[in-house]
Amino acid sequence: MKTLYLLFSHRLTAEQERDARASLGVVSFVPLPPELQQLWSNLPPEPEDIRPLLEPVKQWLTANARPGDMALVTGDFGATWDLVNFCHSTGITPLYSTSRRVVVEERDTGGSVVKKSLFAHVRFRQYIP
Repeated sequence: MKTLYLLFSHRLTAEQERDARASLGVVSFVPLPPELQQLWSNLPPEPEDIRPLLEPVKQWLTANARPGDMALVTGDFGATWDLVNFCHSTGITPLYSTSRRVVVEERDTGGSVVKKSLFAHVRFRQYIP
């Protein structure tokens, strides 16, 4: 049974879930508990070293994930870097989602140009150690 732990700030899209099941063989998706999700999604920008803040996330992964499990890790660059390295050291496969961006420009009723970016999931990719 392959499990994907979700360490990112958004909800998994239906397309991402379908792809994870089809291409990765995932049968179980495990989001962060609410208090850790709040932390991960709102890491403060002020601390020079955020590693102490990430300890509860690492403890949660250690208590729940097993070698061979996967983790979708995206967010604050430094936090992502630290958690990807942690995953590699514990046998958890860290992944990220790739997407295609389509930019659409429209004129509003006042003549201003409104630019919208639409993102579509393409695939999951492993972080390479």
